[in-house]
Amino acid sequence: MNNKIKQIVTLSLAFFSIALIAKENVDNPNATSVVNSKVAAGCSPSTSQTDLDVNNVRTIIMAGGDM
Repeated sequence: MNNKIKQIVTLSLAFFSIALIAKENVDNPNATSVVNSKVAAGCSPSTSQTDLDVNNVRTIIMAGGDM
């Protein structure tokens, strides 16, 4: 019984510590913004696309991952 109480206390402390660490994402006006060309290594955005037509449902799949 004592071991079960220790497990419950440890588990509840773990959940509460995660909740205390988590915080809302707040924009920092002093931070410099990341330019997409720096993140994408200077590559131009993708322009290719294809149509997916399955079971009377049609969608466009773009090479950049957009649907």
